[in-house]
Amino acid sequence: MASDEHIQITLDRLLSGLRGPLEAALRAHGDKATEDVRRQAHDQLAQLREAANRQHDELRRSGESQIGELRRMLDELKRNAQQQIDAAKQTLDAEVAAVRAKAAADLEEAHRGAQLQLEDLQRTLEARVAALDRERDEIRAELHIARQEAAAAHESATRLKEGDHLTTSLRSLDDASSLTDVFDRLVQAAGSHVDRVALLIVKGDRLRVWQLLGFAGRIPGAEPVDVPFDESGIAGEAVRERRETIAAMGEAKRLPSFAAGADAREAIAVPVMVAGTSVGVLYADASQSEASGRWQVNVDVLSRYASRVLETIAIQQAAGIRRVQPVARPSQPSAPGHRLPGGVS
Repeated sequence: MASDEHIQITLDRLLSGLRGPLEAALRAHGDKATEDVRRQAHDQLAQLREAANRQHDELRRSGESQIGELRRMLDELKRNAQQQIDAAKQTLDAEVAAVRAKAAADLEEAHRGAQLQLEDLQRTLEARVAALDRERDEIRAELHIARQEAAAAHESATRLKEGDHLTTSLRSLDDASSLTDVFDRLVQAAGSHVDRVALLIVKGDRLRVWQLLGFAGRIPGAEPVDVPFDESGIAGEAVRERRETIAAMGEAKRLPSFAAGADAREAIAVPVMVAGTSVGVLYADASQSEASGRWQVNVDVLSRYASRVLETIAIQQAAGIRRVQPVARPSQPSAPGHRLPGGVS
């Protein structure tokens, strides 16, 4: 050990220091003195060795004590460190388990939500497909009924005597290619049976003049005229009641505002219907001297037949059988000064 080496070095140093004086004493006093000196040196050496041994033992005990204390401290530190490591591991394991459980729960919840959304979307699609199938079947049924009614009306019209204007007018409506064309042909057809005709389109709480025939003082190409319902007379009544309305002679207050000021006239207004809804009204009037006995019947038949043609075209467009064409202002010319173009915007 290092302490033993230190003690030996110390002893060697002391002996070296005593060697010179001892040799001088021996030479000065002879053998006895030498013996005494040797004994003294031996005694001193023994004392030094004993003191060195005691110091060595104390140092060793102190070192062992310190080593033992250090070992105890090291063991305590190891135990504390292991306890902290174990606690941290338990905490980490618990946190990892909680995160995994939360992730699994979130994943399960997201899966359930996605499954519910998928099922809801599937139900919606199935309902939509079923609705489209029903709508398609209804359109086909309505188209079949409309065709049957149109065929029946056409067959009834063909029974009329040869050269009758009504037959020609009905055939003209059959040849219409669009909603706009139906409106134009209806006005022209009605104008061949009576001297004054007006077609008005329903626009909210007003009636917009589509076309006028036979009304003096109207400027061709002028802006469309809107007529409030309270100024539309029997035309507004026909729209509201969804049936033909007739005004007799002398009932000028029941005539529309654009027809006022004329002599006593007979008038009729027939709604133009599509799927049970009034989309317009055909107005016509004639003086007693000019009117024939059948003109009101003819105007009524023309309006009803035009409604069937409009329904047929609308159903064909909805079913994709006929290309949808926008409703535009009428373009067919009429007699100068006797037609006011209108339009549906």
